[in-house]
Amino acid sequence: MTTNTEFHRTTEQVAQKAHEAVDRIAAQVERAEERIRTATSGAEETLKQSREKAKVRASEVGDEVTSFVQQHPVASLGIAFGAGLLVAALLRSR
Repeated sequence: MTTNTEFHRTTEQVAQKAHEAVDRIAAQVERAEERIRTATSGAEETLKQSREKAKVRASEVGDEVTSFVQQHPVASLGIAFGAGLLVAALLRSR
């Protein structure tokens, strides 16, 4: 009987240690998850701001191009023609 009692005591000690280890790991995972959520949230906000800045800048550039074309239609046609020639030459060289 002594052996059986010792076996149960040892089993309980091992089980207790296992539970403690699982609890420690769960706490570490929880802290890591919170850090990941915080980092992801910050990255998402930065991405939103960058996207908005890009939209604003694209709109500004579009307005500038439109204004230039309206003020200088002949020069715009010349630039477009030259750009077309350049693209055609690049595509042919492939």
